[in-house]
Amino acid sequence: MHEYQEKYSVEYLEVKQRYKKIIHARDKDFASILNKLEGGVISVDDYVKFHENIRCRAENNLTVYHASKDFIKERDSVLGYTSYKNYLLGISLPFFGLVTSLILLYVIIKDVQDKNKKKFFLVITFALVSAWGYWVSWSNLYHTQDPKRPGDFPRSFYNAALYVLPIIFFFGSYFIIKSLKTIEDKVSIIIGIFYKAFYRDLQKENLVNPEKVDEFRIFRTRLTQKAVDNE
Repeated sequence: MHEYQEKYSVEYLEVKQRYKKIIHARDKDFASILNKLEGGVISVDDYVKFHENIRCRAENNLTVYHASKDFIKERDSVLGYTSYKNYLLGISLPFFGLVTSLILLYVIIKDVQDKNKKKFFLVITFALVSAWGYWVSWSNLYHTQDPKRPGDFPRSFYNAALYVLPIIFFFGSYFIIKSLKTIEDKVSIIIGIFYKAFYRDLQKENLVNPEKVDEFRIFRTRLTQKAVDNE
């Protein structure tokens, strides 16, 4: 996704062009008064005075330029990254690793039946989720702390969050997946009971005969409608 994002905004590129113009104008003025000095048009004292004026004017213009550039950079930045493009590039690999680790966690909880194997794989998955969770947290938090911002948390808070959040990622995901598995098991049991009852009643009504297709369809519709009405 980051390939389709612009690295710099239009305003930032426009401001960057001002730097070359300021330097070019300053050097041009320096060359002009130097030519006048060499041609005897102005004196040495005048040259020094003009040179100082040109230098001060260029420095003032550069000060305004740097302030404008810093303002636009701050406006374009995302969580400490210089642009949204760089943010996507920085977060993509850790996010991919975290999602892949969570998928692995889901597979282990769902499909691994042996308790010892499950414990072993859960330890490995905990390490993976914690490592990738750390980098996801780092990508989003590390550069956001600003001592100059009123009411901002201290650096130690951000450092602690880098270690706490990965643990929350793992155990939060673990209990959610366990809940989903429990719900899935219950649904499977309900579906199994439904189909057993369905085919039992089907045989009772003697509707398994291929010649009774129309009767079967009526029976199926009535049974489905009954299930819907009960809900």
